[in-house]
Amino acid sequence: MMSFSLIVGAAACFGLLYLKYNSVPPEKRDRSKPKQRLKTARLLIVALLALLAVGYKLESTSRALSGDKSHEATWLETIALSR
Repeated sequence: MMSFSLIVGAAACFGLLYLKYNSVPPEKRDRSKPKQRLKTARLLIVALLALLAVGYKLESTSRALSGDKSHEATWLETIALSR
């Protein structure tokens, strides 16, 4: 599960992007080309995956430092590790 701080961080990043986009007057905005939209979509997907990876790593590090028992393998981990 993602922690509250990661969700707030992601919301803040998307909020700043939205505010930056809205700060430019509509007549001065460049019309985005399909290629530019694809690049932006890729960038956002990579950023989201990086955020999830960092969140997972922080969660597992926190669990290891606190001395909690190893968690049960999720169905995805079971599938990935069974091969």
